[in-house]
Amino acid sequence: MKRSFKNSLGLGFILMADLMGFAKTLSLSEDKTGPSLRLNVRVFNYAQVSPETWNLAQEVAAGILHRTGIETHWLKCSLSSEGRLTPADCDQPIAPSNLVLRLVPVSAATRAQFGAGTLGIAAQPEKGTPASASVFYSRVQELGKGGTAPVPVILGHAVAHEIGHLLLGSNSHSSLGLMRAQWSRQDLQNAVAGNLLFTREQTEAMRKVVLRRLQ
Repeated sequence: MKRSFKNSLGLGFILMADLMGFAKTLSLSEDKTGPSLRLNVRVFNYAQVSPETWNLAQEVAAGILHRTGIETHWLKCSLSSEGRLTPADCDQPIAPSNLVLRLVPVSAATRAQFGAGTLGIAAQPEKGTPASASVFYSRVQELGKGGTAPVPVILGHAVAHEIGHLLLGSNSHSSLGLMRAQWSRQDLQNAVAGNLLFTREQTEAMRKVVLRRLQ
């Protein structure tokens, strides 16, 4: 048992190192099309994703967006027992360049409304409500059990996909790349290889939206 535990722990460190290298490779890629723009993402972890998993997934998502020339600043937010948002920055007014991301578990209600295979949903800003997206972590875990891609890689790509919807619009699925409506086994393999990305047309459209919001 001790040897098995040590082997598992060793494999865990190897996997983490591989994922960190994968995220760094995405981040260092020079596919950017113009000066960098910046988005601020407020993250609410209602699904209790482990810090290790989320940190790796965040790096993956940030690396994908970096390749479009969009830099991201991620702020971990939570609700205190007194009902206040912490840290204090999470309680500041939402600017047009701010997005809200929620990591949520799948419930019977969400399965009934959105379907069992839905990875996430995105809502455009309306009447003072900020643009927000939710990623169903339970569904991410289910995909990870297939062994084609690690959970942090799937989660990072799902987050980038939903942010894509917030910038490109609700009806922005594509037959190519990261914005495909459903991911096949080949898509997950492309994700692991760092090749499941936004298309050039999507990149240009996203940059225009971010630029307008910053202005």
